[in-house]
Formats: sequence, structure tokens, C-alpha cells
Amino acid sequence: KALGEKDRVLVGQNIGYDIGVMRDWWKIDYQGARWDTMHGAHFQRPDFSGLKETDKEEGEKSGKRRSKDLALIASRMSGFQYDNWKAFYREDRKDIHLYCAKDCVWAAAIADVQRADFIATGRLRLFEHMLMPLLPVLEKMEEDGTQVDGEVRERLLERQNALLADLEGRWVQCAPDVDWKSWKQLHEYCYWKLGLTPVTIEDKNGVERPTLNR
Repeated sequence: KALGEKDRVLVGQNIGYDIGVMRDWWKIDYQGARWDTMHGAHFQRPDFSGLKETDKEEGEKSGKRRSKDLALIASRMSGFQYDNWKAFYREDRKDIHLYCAKDCVWAAAIADVQRADFIATGRLRLFEHMLMPLLPVLEKMEEDGTQVDGEVRERLLERQNALLADLEGRWVQCAPDVDWKSWKQLHEYCYWKLGLTPVTIEDKNGVERPTLNR
């Protein structure tokens, strides 16, 4: 009943897995909003690529990178002490219910930190209204057997990086004293110095506010 409430937001780490378990085991087809702290961590700091996986047979680092787990995310935040299931079993604490409860608490706390950061940096709407709704689509593609062509993806990334480098070079020529990664500096440069007409968007209170969207 609780999962069926339309205004509920389900918070979790790699939550697509949990939603799949609920669907396959308990026949609960969750269709509501979600907040995935794993994807939130990547959106927050894409330069943190996670830890390299260890090849169990060779005992060496492989080329693959493990997705950001909750322990990695918590370790970046002051005041967060997270125990994963391996720590529980090493210390002979086999109370799985305690582990699950702590897992939920930390995921919720990390989601709160991420939300505050996205609000402060003006990225909340992009995360909530574009990235999160896209996850069920990707999960359905995976269920249907649709996969991403890795070689094509790498070529597209190379083209994207080349385009970004070119744009950065042009920006330095146009406005060398303005950091284009700074929303505040970009806002002042576009709207105050150049006098461009801003595109407006309606906030949750119904007030039209300028946005840096094209």
C-alpha cells in the first residue's frame, strides 16, 4: 500500500535491483518516483570513477571499474561511518536485519546530502525530471535484451570529448576571465554583461525565473 502512493519517492542504492526483486519475488510493480544514490553520486562527481575491480583468478586489478557502492560514497562525506556486509561478517555480526536497517538509514542520509548539493548547484530539476525517469526505460531495455554497442559508445565519447575541448578553447578566446563551469559567473556574463534575454522556467511556487537552458 505504501509503495503505491503516488507522491512517494523510493530512495536506495542501485535501486533498480531492489525494484526488480520486488517485482519478481513479491509481484510489486513499483511505478513511482525514485532517488538512486548510486546515480546521484556519479551525477554529483563524475570524476570519481570508483574502484578498479579485482580479478579473482589472477588476483590483480582488472581494467573494469566497479560502480560506486554505498561505502565508497559514504567515505567521501564527513561524519558518515558506513559498515558494509563484509565488515559485519568479519566481526561475526550476523544480524542481517541490523545491516539492512543501517543500509536504509545511510542511503536516506546520503540522498539528503545529494539533494542539498543539487539545489545549491542548480541541478536538482535535471536529476529529478530527466535522469531518474530515464532509469526505468534503461531497465526495460535490459530486460528486453537491448544492449549498448561498446565500440560505438567509445567513438561517441571520443567525439564528445573532442567537441568539448574545442568549445573550451573557443570560450577562453571569447571570455578568458569567465569560468564557464561557474553558474554564477556564466549567469552574470550572459545576462548582465552581454544583455541576453533569459529563457524562463516556472518554479514550484509558480514564479517565472531565468534559466541557463538554451
